[in-house]
Amino acid sequence: MSSEMRDEKAYRDDYFGILDVVVVLAESWLILLMGVILAGGAALLAVYLEPKTYVATAKISLTPVHGALLSSPAVLDPVAAESGILAANGDSPDAARDYILSRRTLEPISSVGLYDITMKGRTREEAKQVLEKLFSQLGTASRPKGAAKQELEEAAVRLKKEIADIESIRRAFVKQRGPASNSPGRGSQIEIHEQSFLKIQQEMDGRRTELATVKSDLEGFGSAQIVQPPIAHEQPLPRNKRKPVFAAVSVTTMFLLALVFLREFWRRASVDPVNGPKLRRIKRAFWLPGTKPSAYES
Repeated sequence: MSSEMRDEKAYRDDYFGILDVVVVLAESWLILLMGVILAGGAALLAVYLEPKTYVATAKISLTPVHGALLSSPAVLDPVAAESGILAANGDSPDAARDYILSRRTLEPISSVGLYDITMKGRTREEAKQVLEKLFSQLGTASRPKGAAKQELEEAAVRLKKEIADIESIRRAFVKQRGPASNSPGRGSQIEIHEQSFLKIQQEMDGRRTELATVKSDLEGFGSAQIVQPPIAHEQPLPRNKRKPVFAAVSVTTMFLLALVFLREFWRRASVDPVNGPKLRRIKRAFWLPGTKPSAYES
């Protein structure tokens, strides 16, 4: 065999074009189709064998402090222990917290601290009970204790006294305001009085707002912050079939394509004079059949 013929044969053996790809796919279509069907069926079966998921929802008003407490161990750990989630997660507090947080969603629905909170559960009762326990423990954890409580109580007493003092000033000011007069001098005096009265009223409103905040901090999270109590939905969440089926079919198809083309590469390499001996050494290492020299090797 001349050198040109050998070079042409080597080129034909090494070249793998579009037509070769089509041939490999045509020869392996049944394997690919069966693999896709089996993978999709297995994914669907796994989806239907999963336990149903129910949800309970509520609307609550949260301050930034209460929002941080809702995801803290001070709230999550007692809930996990009381609801059996801690025992179901191998008595691991971290795993129990992650489980609760993964099944709880908190979505803001207004700019004034109003939130939609959702809890998932294996049953309607479980979802609702866990949500109620979260609210109960949030109330317990948000109430101040010790020195913090004493400080807030003292602030409430001080603000009440200041409000009473401002109210006395306001009443005295109202008594001093005489009826309006049409005289030029009287008009400018009335304007000054109105401005002073407005300042007194602003001071009163500011103190009342501070007092309301202090009272809210003393009471902690309570029923006043629960706009809509937990409601367990009758129907379970719809099963998500598309994603797992698509993922299973995609992975199986890529794996089978790689396997099919690897088989074709192995077939071509086994009759190659250069790569044939190497493949036989691999086969001998794993006690595989086909270690005899190929008829095409010279």
